[in-house]
Amino acid sequence: LAVVTTVRWLFWRGDLKAAEEVMRTAPANAQPLLASLKARLLSASGRTQEARAEVTAILAKDDRDVDALMLKARFDQEDGKYQTALEAAQLAQTNDPQNPETHVVLAQIYMARDAEWRAKQVYESGVKALPQNFYLMENYTQYLHQSGNKARAVSVARAFARALPSSVRAWEMMQAQCQWAGDAGCAQSASEGREHAEKTFLVDDALGSFVDRGLFGRI
Repeated sequence: LAVVTTVRWLFWRGDLKAAEEVMRTAPANAQPLLASLKARLLSASGRTQEARAEVTAILAKDDRDVDALMLKARFDQEDGKYQTALEAAQLAQTNDPQNPETHVVLAQIYMARDAEWRAKQVYESGVKALPQNFYLMENYTQYLHQSGNKARAVSVARAFARALPSSVRAWEMMQAQCQWAGDAGCAQSASEGREHAEKTFLVDDALGSFVDRGLFGRI
């Protein structure tokens, strides 16, 4: 349902108040689908014990609920239960590989286990599967910052911007990576791409193509 997609997107933006309002005003027939998202809101609001209880109850009824699995993975990681955290994150990704957050959660579990190469592998496969997803790209470049991989940060941001030439935001992401890497020529190219994007009239994408532009279109 669109309401589930909307709430997830709001979570990714960190807008908990808006997410809560969308769930509160969602139609009655959508409420059962929002149980795990409500548990996520409880956790994000600091009501951890309630959230943990909700996750346990949800997974007892549906052990494939993706949002509940991701939350369980995070709880198990916090408790030092890395194997069950990994299993929950892997199952979430298997059940919903088109959800960028499943890739991020799984990569973060690997990072917590000091399996950096596996984390990078997850991000790389995620970017390949979802090449135009801002949420995934932002998290991947953050990971590359943490690992000090400037060359890959620049190359992946460049490919991302070129795939979305009309997106100002994409060129800004590339420019930030170029500046971090100290690559003046790259930063200049990104600046020019951004200026061009600001002036470009938008055209339709190819029929059947999938482009992640957030919830409300191009920005």
